[in-house]
Amino acid sequence: MMDKMNTQRFSSAAGRTDAAGNAVTELIGKLKAENDESRTQAWFQCGPLGVRAIPPLAALWADAAVGLEVRRAARRAVAQIVRYAARPEAGEEKRAVLTALRRLVEGDGPPQMRRELLWLLSEIAGEESLSALRQLLTKEAVREEACMALERIPGNRSLKALEGALAQAPADFKPVLAAALARRGREVRGVPTRRLVPAAQTRVGPLSQP
Repeated sequence: MMDKMNTQRFSSAAGRTDAAGNAVTELIGKLKAENDESRTQAWFQCGPLGVRAIPPLAALWADAAVGLEVRRAARRAVAQIVRYAARPEAGEEKRAVLTALRRLVEGDGPPQMRRELLWLLSEIAGEESLSALRQLLTKEAVREEACMALERIPGNRSLKALEGALAQAPADFKPVLAAALARRGREVRGVPTRRLVPAAQTRVGPLSQP
């Protein structure tokens, strides 16, 4: 009897897995379709598909062989999944989505995509993401977005992470960290803000006489 119950549970779980996989495949197909209305409806409704859909959507987003509208739709689909995972009752689902986003940001995808993924991550990240974000502060391609994400996480631990990064950061990145700390109410002395750092050498000649 117990064996029969276990078999039924396994079959039910396998059926749900297959259905979820089919739904993701169907989503990718609709995003690649020529019909703009169908594509929009597909990404707009895909939030409940969850973390399973994020890797194939990211692959489509990064695929230079597909059109701009397809890549844009894939980005919007990822955003829908992230925002759906932000609902109050989505604890485990949210953690899974955060893990998937961190892996993509830490990967070798296009820098612009990784930066935009960090923006999405910052919408739902909390203290569980501090360690990963601290490491990303050393990656030049995404360090400013990682700083922004840390800035948006409330509490003393994120402040300490920013302060620790400031102490070790290269000179060209210190103004960004100092500005983030200033927005969090911490005064930073000895570091110019970015607007006070010359962007280029200028030369001013004498005023010509009429």
